[in-house]
Amino acid sequence: MIEDIMKLGITNKFYDLLIEKHGYNLVLDMACNYELINKNINLLKSYGIIDIESLLLYREYILFYDTDYIIECFNKYDISKIVTEINDDYTEIDKVFK
Repeated sequence: MIEDIMKLGITNKFYDLLIEKHGYNLVLDMACNYELINKNINLLKSYGIIDIESLLLYREYILFYDTDYIIECFNKYDISKIVTEINDDYTEIDKVFK
């Protein structure tokens, strides 16, 4: 089951980093919710967000949000502007979900 996390296209080295940062249980939870996590990653990529690895490491909770909620939150902003800000500094994604 936990191997499903590898379907996200992460490397073994990044997998080890996820385990180190979040612990086995959270990574297992991510793997169990693979479809939602993958859908949300693809949504963020479709907006133009590049640094998905930082989000997986430091803002992983966002990837557990309902996809419609993420869309609703992003729609409150000029998407191209906010994406540029997020790509410059991943922590800028925090303001989208305030």
